[in-house]
Amino acid sequence: MADPRGHAGQIYPLFGPKELTQFEIAEILSEVLGRKITYVPVEIEAFKGVLKNMGYTPHFSQHVSAVAQDCRDGVFSGTNDLVEKLTGQMPLQMMDYIIKNKAVFSLAEKNHNKEHLTLR
Repeated sequence: MADPRGHAGQIYPLFGPKELTQFEIAEILSEVLGRKITYVPVEIEAFKGVLKNMGYTPHFSQHVSAVAQDCRDGVFSGTNDLVEKLTGQMPLQMMDYIIKNKAVFSLAEKNHNKEHLTLR
């Protein structure tokens, strides 16, 4: 294992090799899950209501809503190759991640079929 001391105090913006829109992610989900997934933007406050109705804790809802706002504001926008440089491995493409976790996505879809978790 490489000596991690050279990374102490460093900040690494970890992005993948390709930036995707929410609409593109919905297309990939549709392809992998075999049914149409539609991205419909909603306001953050409405999204918080969905999370509450789904039974998530206030702490989780606040955190995920803040991340959603950061996504909307472009905080996570960008691409780079730091994951590969730091780990020696290519990051998973979105398609590969969804395929690898298809059972989780299918279970979430089954459990929350009537709810829509969408952001803008």
